[in-house]
Amino acid sequence: MEKSCATSERSLCEHLRKFYPSSGEPPIFWIFESTILPNTAEIVESPSDTNDTCHRDIIKISRNESEKIFRQFCAQPDDIEICLGNESRQFSPSDIAAP
Repeated sequence: MEKSCATSERSLCEHLRKFYPSSGEPPIFWIFESTILPNTAEIVESPSDTNDTCHRDIIKISRNESEKIFRQFCAQPDDIEICLGNESRQFSPSDIAAP
């Protein structure tokens, strides 16, 4: 999803709850710069099944490449954001409830 598009009318957390309610509560997400993608990768507009016009697909990238990128750039919990109400903050291991 393109952040500037998603936040044009509401907060990012409100957007995630509206268009991706089945993803769970609270929404947890990772924001990254397209510059971490290989030169062959493309980001294309691809409205979601929930009619999110801000949704984007990353194409021309292998599963192996995407997994390497995720491991390299999203290796720590503080690389992830969590929604609290309509705002987000850095995720913390303490956000995971003990069983």
